[in-house]
Amino acid sequence: MAILGCGEDPAAPVTSGEPVSISVVWGNDQPAKAGEELESALWVVVKDANGLPVQGVTVEWDVRTGAGLFPIRPSGPEDVPEFLQTRSTRTGPYGGTGVRFIPTALGRTVVTATASTESAGTIGSVTFGATADTLVINLWGLGWSASWPLGPQDLTVPLRTPIEWANRPPAWTQDDPWTWGWYMFSAAVVRSTRTPPGAAPFQSDVLNAGRRFSFIPEAAGEWGWELVEVRGGNWDWGDLVARDAPRYQAMITVE
Repeated sequence: MAILGCGEDPAAPVTSGEPVSISVVWGNDQPAKAGEELESALWVVVKDANGLPVQGVTVEWDVRTGAGLFPIRPSGPEDVPEFLQTRSTRTGPYGGTGVRFIPTALGRTVVTATASTESAGTIGSVTFGATADTLVINLWGLGWSASWPLGPQDLTVPLRTPIEWANRPPAWTQDDPWTWGWYMFSAAVVRSTRTPPGAAPFQSDVLNAGRRFSFIPEAAGEWGWELVEVRGGNWDWGDLVARDAPRYQAMITVE
């Protein structure tokens, strides 16, 4: 049994030394869809030579291959989210730090996390991978969707690429009563406005918050589509209003 000396605090944190390693904690090789935030954050831990966590180490996050963005949660109900191409964080008391990530391209995307300090310089790097074979067009919040990656916009995809229109708020709104509470009333229909010769048109059911519509283009060419908001919440929290008019229109070119 260890005997504490006079004045020693058994609950005091152990002092760590200089950081020498960075390693992945979780978030690598998750199921991925282009345009949709990964379910789990990308998380690393930095330790010293004795395996103790080190606080205050800078970790730089960037996309090595593929494409993607690091979302920043809005600071207030009237703000919109930010999306960064690179991100810088610092390790906490237990040596860990992490980021949210949205792959925005089909195929393999690799994110690099590099740890460094002013005194030691670069400590090391780790990588995270995600492979997306489905494209997600986000309809979240309708009014905010132009700010969200792969919201309504013109896109080009390979033939038979699965496409999903998702009225799905991002993970960080689930614990935000203001954001989630208002947008849960939004609902919309997605329908085609143009199809390649001989191809059948498509139309979704009503997409309430949390629902999505899937479509696989079986013909090459231009597929026009539009989003129609059929009802939405107002500031009285519950009254529904009919709005059978196109809200957004865009084109998908299938090659």
